[in-house]
Amino acid sequence: MKIAICGASLPPFNKEILKKAYEIGREIALNNHILRFGGCWGYPYEAAKGAFENNGKVIAISPAKNKKEHINEYKFPIKNFTEIKYTGLGIPSLSSCDANNLPSSVKT
Repeated sequence: MKIAICGASLPPFNKEILKKAYEIGREIALNNHILRFGGCWGYPYEAAKGAFENNGKVIAISPAKNKKEHINEYKFPIKNFTEIKYTGLGIPSLSSCDANNLPSSVKT
């Protein structure tokens, strides 16, 4: 099974949640599942680290177009995953989301 991990990638981070994210990653690895995440820092990275350090397969899906952009522009990690796929899609801003183009009466 492929399991995607999503979560906060910018500080501040709760140390207890970081620990739980690591444990989730470890469990994913111990159960022979594949962990996928956005190749970023934060809670997803802790889960990736937990899986990787327990011999699990970890696939990073980076918004960058290549390794250089992944490191230099996004300042994302390059360790604790077994494979990285570069999408080149970038990270969309909130202003570019379709929901921002809805009438105010529809927004929540």
